[in-house]
Amino acid sequence: MRRRAVTLVEIAVVMLIFTLLVHGAVELLSLSSQRFTQQEQGAACLAEAGHVIAQLRRDTEDMTASGSGPLTLDEGYGIAGFKDGTLVFRSGPEEIAYRWKEAEKTLYRVVPGREKQMARGMVTRFFVTLQMLDTDGALRSSPPDPDWPGPEPVPTVPPPRVVRAWLKVFLTLEQGHGGPGHVSQDYVFRLFPVRLNRRLHSIWLTRDF
Repeated sequence: MRRRAVTLVEIAVVMLIFTLLVHGAVELLSLSSQRFTQQEQGAACLAEAGHVIAQLRRDTEDMTASGSGPLTLDEGYGIAGFKDGTLVFRSGPEEIAYRWKEAEKTLYRVVPGREKQMARGMVTRFFVTLQMLDTDGALRSSPPDPDWPGPEPVPTVPPPRVVRAWLKVFLTLEQGHGGPGHVSQDYVFRLFPVRLNRRLHSIWLTRDF
């Protein structure tokens, strides 16, 4: 019995099927590799964000304000300042600054005589607003909170005093810089200065406003 020869059409069909299978396998491997890279990049962002947040939290625990009595609204605005990517405040006897250099995508912690890089090459956003809850019941932010685009409350007469104060921080870290494993993560968190708010709480309980 004669065996039928394989035709060119059949060979072409087999080659096409084989090519499609190989292409699918390559795409699957590429997608798996990209996801693995993204997971690694995301973990790196999370770890660096944790370091930044922990350092900020330690520094702001002893954040202070001038004087020892009640804080007027004007005095409250002096608790901390943020301008042009730089946060400045006093923590105990030291003045501490966090300076974001956008071109370097790096955050610098600066104290007298020392400078430390944080999240090097990863920081694409660093914004801080000082928020205060005042005796007139209003919440005020300086500079204005990006999440609250409305106008700031008008101070009452007599001027209100500060009841609570904290920092709201916006931080964005990225890894991969536009490549196939590029990851960008946003973090929004609040820092409550323990020493400062203990003072404000004590004044609030013992003084008649």
